[in-house]
Amino acid sequence: MRILSLLALTEAKVMKKRFVSRILSGLTLVLLAGTAQADIITRTINFSDTQTSSGTGTIYHAPSGLTGTFSPFNASLGTLDSFLIDWNVTVTASGTSGSSTPPPGSIYEHISAYLYANAFNFNGVGASIGNGSGVANTFITEKSATTHFSNTYLVSSASPPLLSAVTGGSDVALLFKNNNIANQTAYTTFTNTAAVTSAMTGSVTLAYNYTPAAVVPEPSTYALLCISLGVVGFAKRKMKSNG
Repeated sequence: MRILSLLALTEAKVMKKRFVSRILSGLTLVLLAGTAQADIITRTINFSDTQTSSGTGTIYHAPSGLTGTFSPFNASLGTLDSFLIDWNVTVTASGTSGSSTPPPGSIYEHISAYLYANAFNFNGVGASIGNGSGVANTFITEKSATTHFSNTYLVSSASPPLLSAVTGGSDVALLFKNNNIANQTAYTTFTNTAAVTSAMTGSVTLAYNYTPAAVVPEPSTYALLCISLGVVGFAKRKMKSNG
């Protein structure tokens, strides 16, 4: 009987320790509720356009440029630390050379644009050109031109107009366009072709990296915290008196 009593007493102590441990774990969660962790909001807009033609001429993609419209950063979420702007545009073309006498058919892909945020020109991207050619009545090898721009801007060092664009009260319009030469943001020129297909694909991404606002516990949470501390103190005293 003495052994059983000792076992029962030991088990009771273990149960009390587990109870206290659970209470402390709960308190830790309450205290961590107001701790801010870094977070990110990312949105991507995709573009595509495919056209076919023949003979000699030009296929224009997005003559007015490519525009992605985004919501500005919501300051109620927390503190904006940095933001990413990423543009990726590709023009791919292929075709069949015409049956007339030389020169053989040819295709050229062009991409040249400047980057804007709410009409503020913050970067220019260089021209990217690909080309292909083939003898009469033969397939013209597929060629591509690609332009990729990606940059992360720290709030502490971003230019004021660019920062204003992403934190203002209106939508953020990110524009990819060659304003120096009309219609020539992304296009394909071709000569002496029986058929040509030109496809443009692209995307623009705007991402906000921010520190969320600290969560302030409700009054009821504070009440629970006080009660839990009292229970822990009482349990510890009982454990010592029974020790």
